[in-house]
Amino acid sequence: MSTFLSFIFRKTFDLNVIFSPFRNNIPLTIIGPLVILHFALAILLHGRQVEWTARLDFLWNHQANEEKFDMVELQESNKRILFNLLPSHVATHFLDNQFRNNMVRIFVVNL
Repeated sequence: MSTFLSFIFRKTFDLNVIFSPFRNNIPLTIIGPLVILHFALAILLHGRQVEWTARLDFLWNHQANEEKFDMVELQESNKRILFNLLPSHVATHFLDNQFRNNMVRIFVVNL
């Protein structure tokens, strides 16, 4: 998209071709509005691209937040099931060891 817009700008704003009386027989009353039209079209296309990107970013952010919420719900559900199946001191010990092991792995990977 940006390549297309840069091509339009190069061809539109080539001042040597536009203002040369020997190479160009098109009057400035026609070229002026065409330049303005090209500029307005480029602004319109850029605005649509920015709007589309912003909407996509919003949707991705919303989806990530939903997935985080679902993950927390699933962890809490798993924790409740574990506490229902095992005695509380065993479940606590299991969850603490699992948490410590995960933190060590994350810490080692980040180094």
